[in-house]
Amino acid sequence: MSPEFWLGIEPGLGRDVFMQLVFGIRTSLAIALIATVGLMLIGITVGIAAGYLGGRTDYWAGRVIDVLLAFPSQLMLIALVPVVDSMLVGPEEATPTWLRFATLCIVLTALGWAGSARILRSQVLSLREREFVEAAKVSGASPARIIFREILPNLWSPIIVLATWQLPILVGVEAGLGFLGVGLGPDVPDWGRMFLEGVQYYHLDFPYLLWPGLAMLIFIVCFNLMGDAIRDALDPKTKGL
Repeated sequence: MSPEFWLGIEPGLGRDVFMQLVFGIRTSLAIALIATVGLMLIGITVGIAAGYLGGRTDYWAGRVIDVLLAFPSQLMLIALVPVVDSMLVGPEEATPTWLRFATLCIVLTALGWAGSARILRSQVLSLREREFVEAAKVSGASPARIIFREILPNLWSPIIVLATWQLPILVGVEAGLGFLGVGLGPDVPDWGRMFLEGVQYYHLDFPYLLWPGLAMLIFIVCFNLMGDAIRDALDPKTKGL
């Protein structure tokens, strides 16, 4: 470490560790943000449909959610990412960075929406029995109008809180995939890859292993605190719980 390189340099290649952390969170945050938006859209759609329509729709949506939640998601991610790549890229060709980026976003979205859908379904089950929803039904409002004008506005609080909690989780998952070798590749700055290389060089430069862990700890704690603050602001009754 020096005034020129605040957190030192990477063993072997000599790259600036601080800049790797900055560009690494940009990569992880972009993937996590896209996946969060995608899985929340799917979770909102499935949760509202299952909770409001009930019956067979609720039954089959519940079974799909149960299956997805029962999957070992980390192992499925490790297995599915190379499979999706191999379907689009020949065995002799290198996987383009943009393709791996898109694959990670798609797989994280496909495997991550079930928890949000289950929580929102329970919220809709409670809301559909409320007086204002019953009044809308009696007045002859269509199901679409009831969903978009009566139910959905009352779901924004849990939706925002779920999104602020989901984002740091996906950042950690993406870093874990980079550590296990199925991330974006060695040419792209990534906290998971820094962990992997830090393990190899810990006997030479232990701080290189420490910095990405400390950065991820601070990032996840800050986002969790922000989620709690948003929850308290949108629903003051939960403050202090």
